[in-house]
Amino acid sequence: AEYMGTAIDISRMMQLCRCYSTLQSAAKRVLIVHPINMQDNFHGKAMVNENPVYGVPRNAEFDVEEAISLTKALGFEVTSSQVLGIRQLSSTFLGQGQIQNTALQIAKDSANVVFLNTFLTATQHRQLQSTFKCEVLDRFAVILKIFEQRATSTEAKLQVKLAESMYQRTRLIRQQGSGQFGLEAREVVSARQRGKTNFIGGGGGETQIELERRLLKDSSQLLRKKIETVKESRMLQRATRCSLREVPLVALVGYTNAGKSTLLNTLTRSNDSFVCDQLFATLEPKSRGIELPSGQRVVLCDTVGFVSRLPHQLVASFQATLEETCSAQLLVHVRDLTHPSMTFQKQVVLDVLQRIGVDDDVLRSKTIEVWNKADLIPDVQLREMIKLVPPHQVVVLVSAREGTNINLLKRVIDVSLIKHLSLRIIDIRYSSNRGDIVAYLKKRSLIVPTDDTLLEGFITTTTGQLCADSLKHHLHLPVHGSCVVGGDPDPDTTIRVAIRKLDFRDMSIQFGVSHNTCDMDEDWLW
Repeated sequence: AEYMGTAIDISRMMQLCRCYSTLQSAAKRVLIVHPINMQDNFHGKAMVNENPVYGVPRNAEFDVEEAISLTKALGFEVTSSQVLGIRQLSSTFLGQGQIQNTALQIAKDSANVVFLNTFLTATQHRQLQSTFKCEVLDRFAVILKIFEQRATSTEAKLQVKLAESMYQRTRLIRQQGSGQFGLEAREVVSARQRGKTNFIGGGGGETQIELERRLLKDSSQLLRKKIETVKESRMLQRATRCSLREVPLVALVGYTNAGKSTLLNTLTRSNDSFVCDQLFATLEPKSRGIELPSGQRVVLCDTVGFVSRLPHQLVASFQATLEETCSAQLLVHVRDLTHPSMTFQKQVVLDVLQRIGVDDDVLRSKTIEVWNKADLIPDVQLREMIKLVPPHQVVVLVSAREGTNINLLKRVIDVSLIKHLSLRIIDIRYSSNRGDIVAYLKKRSLIVPTDDTLLEGFITTTTGQLCADSLKHHLHLPVHGSCVVGGDPDPDTTIRVAIRKLDFRDMSIQFGVSHNTCDMDEDWLW
């Protein structure tokens, strides 16, 4: 394309590459098996799985749909799916009758891959793979394959390799021959020896499985060191961005395929973030700068999407990437209004955020919920959903694809940041002919609207009006006082600004401040 002078569309190129990868995987025919715990579900409730972690009832149909989406994200063909109740765990995970029925279904569908939507031990994996005579994948292996397929940057590849090495260490078996890594279908009795035993004090050496385990351990340590270097580099970038330029960081978080990348493209009016209706379409975090209505510059960071029962090895390996979320001044939790398990997905996201070290105070008071895809829900249903929102929660109804209420969301982010940053709200009175004061305030402070004009011009849709009443309470900015700047005894213009301590002192020295009624401590003023 460069040779012919044609512009390159990066998003389109990535889409074509993934389509090519899908064609390569077209020979994979997958049978999906979703097991549920039957010990507590006896009275005709076999299709409902009570999640022991979150305590939220989850319909098994939704889990099967998610498993199908994970499989299709790899480009595999789904032949059929079935739900099996598990009453007692065994070395084969499934009962003998279930194994026979599943084997018959494999033959009927001509499937060559079985995907069990759970986590298997090494023994269970070997037994099932030996019984079914085909490839067996558990939830960890499928998600890991998706991450491996999506990883493009050096950082993401390092993190995927670390998670893969941690996974392989639990899947090693005694092999014969060269002893390559990976999952093997057989386990032999003998193992090759290392070292010599014909000397006094000599040992038997290390076996092949011990050698592979040691090599994987050394590889994991090397990968952790490289990821630690990436972590230090990110910390340096954050320090430069936040300390020198004082640009706040706003992190977009949420369940996978909730619309975070689409929202990032809409907010920044760009199209450089890959958007696709599939799970884990975005793996590497992307940061883009935008200007809010008050003139405040912020950095929006799109993070990797979460999923239920996300393997802890993946969370640990992607810790360096997810630390952007921990250092954010504000979290924007993007939720999919159209998903039937919307409440469960929220609990999953909150649990993962707590696992990576996000403060409870941030989750409670510094989080904005963005309910995406509001254009697909009737207004009557939206009105009932808004009534159930807790009093402390800020909710904005948007449609990232259609651009509905995007300007309203910018105003909410703007005012929320002003409330959480170390700024003071002051009414500045000055003469209208003092352009130097106006230029100073626009450069060194943020222009804040009054309560009457807070949402003026930003509520242009029915969905925007639905959440306006609750937003007015949360977006109220307390005014700390007023003062006259410039020494004019009869100022004719008033402007409300959010200003820092140092900038207020500098303004006092440069222009002079009189008639000060600011309700602030003496140390802040001088």
